[in-house]
Amino acid sequence: MLQKEGWTLPKPSSEAYNVSWCGWGYEFNVTPAQMIGTIPKLKDFGIKWATLDDRWFDTYGDWNPRSETFPGDSIKKMVQDFHKQGELVQLWWLPLGVEDGQGRWESHKYLVSKVVQEHPDWLILDKNGKHARMTRDLAALDPSLPEVQAYYKSLTEKFIRDWDFDGSKLDNIYTVPACYNPAHHHKSPQDSVNAMGEVYKTIFQTTRAIKPESVTQACPCGTPPSLAWLPFIDQAVTADPVGAVQVRRRIKMYKALLGPEAAVYG
Repeated sequence: MLQKEGWTLPKPSSEAYNVSWCGWGYEFNVTPAQMIGTIPKLKDFGIKWATLDDRWFDTYGDWNPRSETFPGDSIKKMVQDFHKQGELVQLWWLPLGVEDGQGRWESHKYLVSKVVQEHPDWLILDKNGKHARMTRDLAALDPSLPEVQAYYKSLTEKFIRDWDFDGSKLDNIYTVPACYNPAHHHKSPQDSVNAMGEVYKTIFQTTRAIKPESVTQACPCGTPPSLAWLPFIDQAVTADPVGAVQVRRRIKMYKALLGPEAAVYG
């Protein structure tokens, strides 16, 4: 359907069709030892991919390894251990959301991320001049700013090139708030919303340039996909379905939108 409307859609990487195991079953306090411990079973089942899921990191926005669970260079060593066994690994993260010291999530109370300390001018502001909120009650960086797009390019390079992950699981992907920050000189508050896709395009293209057979996955968690990011993924996600019927229907929806060769994680 999207191609008929004139959209140019990338062909999924061949790796996007392989079976993948997600580490979310270990929840927020997953350790390298737990992840590495799954390798024998993954090999037994012929599963080639694994995902390091939520809360491996220190703060939303900075995306450095969490010292309590991933000290030193343990995250890089974990990836090396998977690769030595012929396994590939995706990294979970959430673009544009940043901790600004307000609020909390189930996993932890929010701090002030370094990126907010150093670049408060990148934040989306609401009509009252306060930090606008996005998913998980996070503050948000304005994707229309070239500096923000460059920041996400550098983060992607860190994950894929420097840490050697093989792709990303981009989660809780919905939208960003309208921006009323006068320093951004928007023609419309919707400029931030309309530019969201540029960050996902940057992540996808940067990842593909480093690893052509990478897998970029996006999960809208129980909601329909957004056209902002849909053209910039290898693998769609059925996104918290309730039962097999929803799984089948959502797979059919994605194949209707993206074409019969679309790769969908069920």
